[in-house]
Amino acid sequence: MKKIFVFSFSLIFSASAAFLLCTRPAMALSEGNAYLAAVQIKVYEIDEAGYFVLAKTGTGALIDNNGTLLTSRSLIANPARAAVSVCRPSDLNKKPDCRLAAEVITCGANADFPLCLLRVRTVAGLSEGKNNFLFLKRLNAGWPVVGERLRMINFNSSEFLETALTYVSGSAAEADFTWLELETAFGAGADGALLVNREGELAALNVDLDEYQSADPRHVLFLPPLNDWFLNMSQASAVAFSEAGRFDDFLRRQSQTRDQAEFSWADPAVRVFRPEHWEWFYPQENQLLALGPQNGRVQIVWEKNPDFSDLDYVSAIDESMADGYEFAADGFLGGLSAKKFINIDDARFGRWLIPGRDYLLTLDYQAGSDGADQWGLDNLLARLVFSFPPFVPAADQASAPAGEALSPAAEETVQLEVGAESSADSLPGRPAVFNQAPIALNNALGRKLNGRILLRVEKNGEAWYLSSARQQAYFLGRPSDAFQIMRDQGLGISNADLNKIPVGQAREKIVSRTASVFAAKHLGKIFLAVEGKGEAWYVHPTDGRRYFLGNPAQAFALLRAVSLGISEEDFARLKK
Repeated sequence: MKKIFVFSFSLIFSASAAFLLCTRPAMALSEGNAYLAAVQIKVYEIDEAGYFVLAKTGTGALIDNNGTLLTSRSLIANPARAAVSVCRPSDLNKKPDCRLAAEVITCGANADFPLCLLRVRTVAGLSEGKNNFLFLKRLNAGWPVVGERLRMINFNSSEFLETALTYVSGSAAEADFTWLELETAFGAGADGALLVNREGELAALNVDLDEYQSADPRHVLFLPPLNDWFLNMSQASAVAFSEAGRFDDFLRRQSQTRDQAEFSWADPAVRVFRPEHWEWFYPQENQLLALGPQNGRVQIVWEKNPDFSDLDYVSAIDESMADGYEFAADGFLGGLSAKKFINIDDARFGRWLIPGRDYLLTLDYQAGSDGADQWGLDNLLARLVFSFPPFVPAADQASAPAGEALSPAAEETVQLEVGAESSADSLPGRPAVFNQAPIALNNALGRKLNGRILLRVEKNGEAWYLSSARQQAYFLGRPSDAFQIMRDQGLGISNADLNKIPVGQAREKIVSRTASVFAAKHLGKIFLAVEGKGEAWYVHPTDGRRYFLGNPAQAFALLRAVSLGISEEDFARLKK
């Protein structure tokens, strides 16, 4: 029996591929560069909450210069609800370029028909212009010959192309189709993989065989007997998809995410800042993935759940236990109450559950190889900002008057349970970002911004407080640093004077308002209620209302939520 050989193409093939893509008109390809007509297909479906979520990935083949695409029926469960992203390769050693979409033409007469035809389309602002595609000729006639060599082409689970040789060892007829038997089977997840003959013709396609009684992973669908179906369907109109515009918005956001220093959502209101040397990805509408240089990882998933209840929270905790985590501590993350879990088998892996009134966020993390990405992980967690309404347990709802928030004195102060609090200072080689010296404010811009919280959007989202009392700018590093600076800047105030300043709600959007006479004299200041328990309050310069700073996590999240973005050019002017 002949062996299968895996090919590692030389630089000559990579260079020729680039030449073909950039300089030659659309053409049928030969066997040697047939992989240029293979595409990775990502199929998204709309879940119950209305998000585009990744359902399946596979491979497809471009079969004409207009972008007609052939793939396995098993990839597309519901043609009328499928949103498809298309990724094209240019080099075997690089991930493909995912800036195209596709619309479904047909997926056969019924669910038992194993093929789908799609048509590639451009996405405005992402893949402009008419594409003239490299493609594979289809094998139109002939019969499989035992011993014939075929080239297998497939996108693996890491999104890289794999190409290998195999040989036909037999054939079989079943369910009105002809199947080739190969000497070597495709691995799992190879739906839609291509098989090309020596002449560069597309001879067969790997499809899901679960529908067939004699399913054999070495069997692939022989295509020539289906020529009439190709001729009848290739010119048909695409299936209408009402969410195409929103899907294009998602693809544009997905493409832009890698280069952004800050990622934010409006609903739920979340802001995340990317640590230096980390990459991040937006794989689906309710998920953000951050990857560190030493295999560190943070994944944030949010689930929409209106009227989130105690029972929902208990269910989420039970699911985390079932996933191999054990409860570690109550704490705060991004300014909201949260529960921390640690993996039973490896403490480097952890999870946070952050419940909101209408959402549940799950944040899974790991610190990378031997904790090498711990500083980046700590930095990301310390700079999270969650500004959506928090989840209030039923017992707390019952104890608070209708329509009123719990008073500061009634809120429990809990030490923040984040890696930045426990380990960042001890990491060797950690950048000294948490101990920057104050900046004197002695120019017009500094005086104009007195009392504001500035967010350096081009510098890892660093937050600075411009103290109107001391005429200096102070760096707000970690939650504990920010909290201490706020208290150090605080001025004592009596209850009578404090009550002259209306209370603001952090969950509301801050808008410009006319401040009270007393508040107008103290915009941007921090007061300590010396006749109470020393609670700290920040008077916002825009609306003249006071905001409770609470514990370190609450203070840090609030100050970032009410911050004003500033460019590096303008920030540099503060120092002059």
